[in-house]
Amino acid sequence: MHAETGADLRHVVLDGPLQEVELGGNLLVVSAATYASGMARKIPRPFKYPWGSGQIVEEASATREHSEPTLQLLEFQDEGHEGYVMIRFCSYTPSGAFRRHPMLASADDIAQLREALKQTPRLRSLLNELVSK
Repeated sequence: MHAETGADLRHVVLDGPLQEVELGGNLLVVSAATYASGMARKIPRPFKYPWGSGQIVEEASATREHSEPTLQLLEFQDEGHEGYVMIRFCSYTPSGAFRRHPMLASADDIAQLREALKQTPRLRSLLNELVSK
C-alpha cells in the first residue's frame, strides 16, 4: 500500500525505470524500487523551510539497495517568493523516509538519474544550465 494515499500499487505495470501513475486522483511518480516497496511519492507535494515553502513539482530518483538518491525541483509559493525555483539534492531510505544528509551517487546512480530526468523537463533544463555553460 502507498504510504500517503493507501493506494494498492500491486496491479500497476511499469514499462520503464520511472513512470507517472494516476491512482485515486493522485499523480504518483513510481520507480522500480518504490513500486516494489509500495512507497511511491506523490507529485506535487509540499515542502517547508524556515525561509519559505511550496511544492516539490518534479523529482528524479535512482534506486539502490540502501538508499534512493533523488533530485527535486522545488517551487516556492509563499508571499515574496512566488515562482522561485530551487533544486534539492537529497536521498530517501528504501522505505521512503527522507534522509537529512548529503546525497551520494555512484556512476550507476548517475545513469539511472539520467533516465529518470527524461520525465522531468524543468528539472533537466536547470541541471543542463549547471553543466553546459
